[in-house]
Amino acid sequence: MKLTTFVERINTYDLQHDQSHIIADLCELATNRTLLSEHLYTTLQRDGYSTKNSLYNAYAFVLHSSDTYTVRLGFWAPVSSRDESETFIYHLNHTHDFEIYAVGYSGDGYTTVQRKLLDQAPLRAGIRPALGEETTFKLAQGEVLHMQPYDEVHRQLPPREMSASLS
Repeated sequence: MKLTTFVERINTYDLQHDQSHIIADLCELATNRTLLSEHLYTTLQRDGYSTKNSLYNAYAFVLHSSDTYTVRLGFWAPVSSRDESETFIYHLNHTHDFEIYAVGYSGDGYTTVQRKLLDQAPLRAGIRPALGEETTFKLAQGEVLHMQPYDEVHRQLPPREMSASLS
């Protein structure tokens, strides 16, 4: 599937109720092996060598952005030292204030270690939240991860080989 087709479809969905359609379309988009080259070509044509509208962070490209959602292609490198691990923010517990769908795009994928937030009260500095049992999930190619905002705390562990995810 082309990115433009994906965006057209997503724009017709009720984002609160069409989760299965969103996941199916994201998985189909992830079969497009030229997403990055198409994105870079379009960005170079539009912006020259400016990365202002193209990068999410040092490791992820923004393929599409709107007021409602962002489509990004992130890269996850294996690490051989503690310094590299900290560079890619592996092992950093965090949560998201947005809903996220992710599919493994290439490589063996990173591992996510999750713990459900058992109390829906707002998180507070210095107060450890009540957490559920630890679970792990490997975002290998074709696997899908769906997380609700403020629903869990998670951290990523590095993949064995260079990997990418589409979210």
